[in-house]
Amino acid sequence: MDETVRSGTDEDVFEVFADDVGTPFTTAEVADALDCARRTAYNRLIALVERDLLETKKVGARGRVWWLPSGVAEVGRESTALAGDVGLTGSELFARICDTAPVGVAVVGPDHAIDYANERFATLLGRTSAAVTDGPRCRSVWRVFDEDDRRVSDDDHPVARVFETGRPVWGFRHGVTLPDGSDRWLSSNLAPIRSDGGSVAGVVVGLEDVTDLKERESHLRSQRAELLRLDRVNTVVRGIVREVTEARTREDIERAVCRHVARSDPYLFAVLGTFSSSYTEFTPNATAGIGQEYLDAMLGDSEAPPIDEGTGATAAKTREVQVVQNVTDLPYEHWERTAEEYRFRSYASVPLVHEGNVYGVLGVYARQPAAFDVEERRLLEELGEMVGYLLHSIEVTEKLRNEQVVELTFRSKSLGRPIVEHGGDALQVSGDGIVELVDGTYLQYYTVKGISTSQCFELIDHLPVADVRLLSTTDDSFDLEVQSTDQTLVSRLTTYDGEIASVGIDDDALTLVVQLPRTVDRESVVASVQDVYPDMELVSERLVFTPRTFRHMLETQLTDRQLTAVELAYHAGYFEQPRRTTGAELAAQMSVSTTTFHRHLRHAEDRIFRELLATSWATAP
Repeated sequence: MDETVRSGTDEDVFEVFADDVGTPFTTAEVADALDCARRTAYNRLIALVERDLLETKKVGARGRVWWLPSGVAEVGRESTALAGDVGLTGSELFARICDTAPVGVAVVGPDHAIDYANERFATLLGRTSAAVTDGPRCRSVWRVFDEDDRRVSDDDHPVARVFETGRPVWGFRHGVTLPDGSDRWLSSNLAPIRSDGGSVAGVVVGLEDVTDLKERESHLRSQRAELLRLDRVNTVVRGIVREVTEARTREDIERAVCRHVARSDPYLFAVLGTFSSSYTEFTPNATAGIGQEYLDAMLGDSEAPPIDEGTGATAAKTREVQVVQNVTDLPYEHWERTAEEYRFRSYASVPLVHEGNVYGVLGVYARQPAAFDVEERRLLEELGEMVGYLLHSIEVTEKLRNEQVVELTFRSKSLGRPIVEHGGDALQVSGDGIVELVDGTYLQYYTVKGISTSQCFELIDHLPVADVRLLSTTDDSFDLEVQSTDQTLVSRLTTYDGEIASVGIDDDALTLVVQLPRTVDRESVVASVQDVYPDMELVSERLVFTPRTFRHMLETQLTDRQLTAVELAYHAGYFEQPRRTTGAELAAQMSVSTTTFHRHLRHAEDRIFRELLATSWATAP
């Protein structure tokens, strides 16, 4: 007999020790019990020792004993008890294995009915095993939708695909709606069961619950989308801030805002404008993106609903961001139809507000519905406040700088001739200011180019001036302080609140430019100029902008002595570094002590900065 066969199984070896657990046996005793050769028994015993199922000990010079530990004996008995399951049929053994599996397992028959499902499979579908296998076709029990929330058709159902193609499907992630109405996300693996002829006789399905994983992924996607959106909005804001720091006008700011907003996905169009006081008219100042035709249709259609009932007017009235999450919610069919025609699905109206004042409304139009959630609205509100502040700053600056004055230009050939003869054919003089002193004389400040200082002083000797002081020189110009009498052209112009803007030589003729308030009597001014210089001819007049509003503030808020002190200090270079004049020199020109001069100057500085920085000035209309 073959020794390997006669040696029996591990269970036969355990039987030798079963009745005498812990009792040592010799190799010969085990060989006799198994009816095999000693070498065969020895090899079997050594193999069990190496598997920690038996223990052994050397006895004497060549002997060895073996015994069965009590803990291993219990395992051996359990294994023996299970030995009866070996006789189970294939389907019974498959069911026994599946009952202990942590995943859902089912077998779908050729009629697409579920022939078998373990408890886990039924639980994942929110049903009992009987309900799952009680005759209905697989797809009626296991209707699924994909990750885009679209129902998977019967033809695309993974079971149908395996039956049709004979190929397995791995990692098919889908959702199912449970009987209680809740959704569960599953990952499926499907493989064909083939008949002896090779055709697909069934499909084995493995299901695993991935709902928690799906929720974590969704949360991460939401966080990632939120970060991307915040980055997008911050990019818009940074772009606007970067560009408007160089802006000098309201138009520059409005164009920059619309351009940066319209470039940001998912926005398609941006418009910025202002409403009339009645909110019945809207004037667009800047636009960007795809939507100009939409704007024309909204504003130019005589049959359009009243604009004061729209979200833009509401935003201007309430000073709060207004949102339409879906154009189908609009109250007028005309508005809905027009928006859909130009692919707008949602939009927001953002008031541009600073300290309660509305400087306009920004309209933002998106390609998708519900584009403006709470966080998006908050960011747009902050954008509106920032732009409102910028527009407020521009408006204040314009109020200080932009008041119209009339500019008269005179020309005289006879007055230009002696200047040209003294080498002054390139003469250019710009007026920097005039200060009236208490004795009725005037200090005039000029910047001179195109002539040397010596040539300039020679020409001045022929003019009715009391004194001339050189304040500073550069490579191509120098600054003068000229004290004139009360019988000069300057004294005549001051009676009209006017001043000399520039003097120059053009084509051998002297050209004089004078600036005066726009309400002045021009004929009287021309008569006064020609009374001093009869051959002066008025050649042009125009309206220009100068910083007269701030000048008016100075004149109304400062005393005469304070205004004189600050004007003298400014024009004489007292505030420059290094100073071009001293307080003592300026005090002497005012005929006051140095202490009195500094007191007037400090009071003037205090009043000027208080007026500039006070809230009442910043918010003045």
